[in-house]
Amino acid sequence: MMKIIKYILLLSGLAVLIGGCQKYEQINTNPDATKQVNSPLLATTLILNITRNGIGSQKGFMQPFLLSKYLTWGERQESYQYNKLGNSDFDSVKVLRSIPPMIKYAKTDALRKSYEGLGHFIRAYQFFISTMQVGDMPYAEANRAESDRILQPKYDTQKAVFLGILKELDQANELFATGSDFEGDPIYGGRADNWRRLVNSFELHVLLNLYKKTGDADLKVIERFKEIVANRPLMRDYKDNFALTYTPMAGQNYPWSDVPAGSGNSFVKSNYTMLSNVLLDPLKALKDKRLFYFAFAC
Repeated sequence: MMKIIKYILLLSGLAVLIGGCQKYEQINTNPDATKQVNSPLLATTLILNITRNGIGSQKGFMQPFLLSKYLTWGERQESYQYNKLGNSDFDSVKVLRSIPPMIKYAKTDALRKSYEGLGHFIRAYQFFISTMQVGDMPYAEANRAESDRILQPKYDTQKAVFLGILKELDQANELFATGSDFEGDPIYGGRADNWRRLVNSFELHVLLNLYKKTGDADLKVIERFKEIVANRPLMRDYKDNFALTYTPMAGQNYPWSDVPAGSGNSFVKSNYTMLSNVLLDPLKALKDKRLFYFAFAC
């Protein structure tokens, strides 16, 4: 009899526990949050990662311009201003893990081609930024922990990384040429033609950075450059610019903006940033109208 009572009490306790867990899930489910990942959502995350995150860390935005001596900083010492380079990491490559599911969830073959082309471009972009910072790095085996259980990817030479980048940009061009417009793009509205032009223009940028390697038989810098200019669509004017449009709304405004919804970057008001003669003198000599816009933004 006592055993029967114990079983009854145990079952009753389990019923209460299960019911409580179900109620907990109901209470803690956000009705405004998506429960299912799709290609457009992943595409938006990837695109914003390379257009917004890089300038969202206040002074991090101006570091490259301090290094190139286009800008100078008027308060305290800034490391990049004096060529004091610290450590780097591969955090920017982590986001690439979202590319395979973005391609997988595409609903049509034409959409799959566009999302795959987007994936190749973003991979090329992130690996280009990283290898320019560190040189040799994991490339061929990078981000294959889940698919191939490669937890310690081997390092590739910088030349191998560049060959991979150029190949991925070539693939992106071909995919966008036959792909369709897609959703989830806050830059071009998903227009495949604009993305194809961006891919080819960016490949020219990569080749320009290889100007000291024009004699390399594998890279074929000059041959590639001529082929792209002669046979592929390129960015036509400022309207094709790869830039995120900011608004005055909180969370969507330019990080250095001083509008009421602003980013909280108090140093913007202090005017600590200044243009250097490295940038100013050539613009003045050429009577370049962009001087006003550079100076006004600063």
